[in-house]
Amino acid sequence: MMVIICIQKCILFVLQNLLLTLIFPCPLVRFPFAFVCCTLIFSSLLFSMGNGAKAQQKRERNAAKGGATAKSQIKTNEAAKNIICSVCRQTFLLTTREPALTEHAQNKHNKTAAECFPGK
Repeated sequence: MMVIICIQKCILFVLQNLLLTLIFPCPLVRFPFAFVCCTLIFSSLLFSMGNGAKAQQKRERNAAKGGATAKSQIKTNEAAKNIICSVCRQTFLLTTREPALTEHAQNKHNKTAAECFPGK
């Protein structure tokens, strides 16, 4: 798509330059216009491209390295669940605080936290 637009702009530039040659035979009048047209064509080509190609190249580079894969914490979290309710056997993370354990014991079992979690 960009190549077709570039070719169309170049053809338009040549036709405009040819028309100016017929109207203004003096090169000093023609060249400033030609410079402006070339600048417009190349700047539109440079700035119309997005960053999609750069992002795709970066993804391919990272995939080639092999070390940049997403890592899951599911196994780590399961291993960290070492607080177990003695009544219902529900597991809690090691970092669970006492108010949450007390709330579980009172709401689920109508017991104290010490009865549900004897080691904690």
